Amino acid sequence: MKIYKYRDLTDSDGIAYKEKLERLFQIIIDNQLWCASPDLLNDKDDEFRFRCNCTPSASTKMLLTQSLQKQRNLPSLMAKWGTADTIDKNKLVDIATPILGEISIDCRNTLGIISFSYKRDDSLLWERYGGNGNGACIELDIPDELLNVKLFNVDYVSEKVFHIDTLLKADLFPNKRFEAYIAMLATKTADKWMPENEVRCLTKKQSIPDIPNPITLDIEKDLKGAITEIMFGRLIPPQTIEEIKPRLKKHRPNHNIALTESACD
Repeated sequence: MKIYKYRDLTDSDGIAYKEKLERLFQIIIDNQLWCASPDLLNDKDDEFRFRCNCTPSASTKMLLTQSLQKQRNLPSLMAKWGTADTIDKNKLVDIATPILGEISIDCRNTLGIISFSYKRDDSLLWERYGGNGNGACIELDIPDELLNVKLFNVDYVSEKVFHIDTLLKADLFPNKRFEAYIAMLATKTADKWMPENEVRCLTKKQSIPDIPNPITLDIEKDLKGAITEIMFGRLIPPQTIEEIKPRLKKHRPNHNIALTESACD
């Protein structure tokens, strides 16, 4: 499958431009993708804003009983009484809220994330992530079998909702915790984000701002993929292209990367 990474090369103060260009070289020369913390995403304020659905399901009673036993070290019978009382008095939200908060913090501190789009040469993505045309769009060819393993299609919804059962399972069973992380980071509200047609790579490592040697994923080794095209934005200065092409030729002399120009106005 073909996925796309847009990079902004806008020269705002000279230093920023050099950093942006080096980040591009990190991708196209070194085959390395930076694993960002969820807190560094442009949509970070939307990532961890959820509503808890506390309508009990057929499984809620059993899960809550196990949770009370675990969290409060209660014997089975007392945990069952506590479950019945919690459900009868509509207090499931009091159970869900701290679990959601703990999982959100854990997700922020644990996972790295890399965002791509399925859209090639898209005007909206150039505007949001490609410097309004002063940037580059990188095409990667990644095996389809990585979908739902390392890469996850973003699910666009009208409202981000977590059911109490999902939270209880994540709290009780370590193997369910990553499923909760996926639900958090691969679900976005449709009104603003759906046009991006995004796919996200979730990793169990992340780079920390201002810390040397950022943590990266290797495109060839970790994603079994390859860069197949570098598209230059319509407004990218000729001198920027002249910095990119010789370095690409020098460091990857046998590359089969197509160098093209955007058709977007």
